[in-house]
Amino acid sequence: QEHRVSFWITKSGRSRTIPMTERVKEVIKLPPTEGRRPKGPFTKLSQAQFRAIWNDAKAEVGLGADDQVVPHILRHTCASRLV
Repeated sequence: QEHRVSFWITKSGRSRTIPMTERVKEVIKLPPTEGRRPKGPFTKLSQAQFRAIWNDAKAEVGLGADDQVVPHILRHTCASRLV
């Protein structure tokens, strides 16, 4: 099982083992702090800061009281529109 990675907890509920990509092999060889710094527009925000910004944005478009509108919903909306 060399060069493979196993996942026991998955969305489908079934465990699986898959081959490691070359990129995964490279990252595993790095020291623990190197190459793992988060990148992106939201990495410097705390959870509380992000939540405040998200709630302000929801209120701005009239969805402030709707608890079903969560950041994850944007992923599904984007994917649906791309299809």
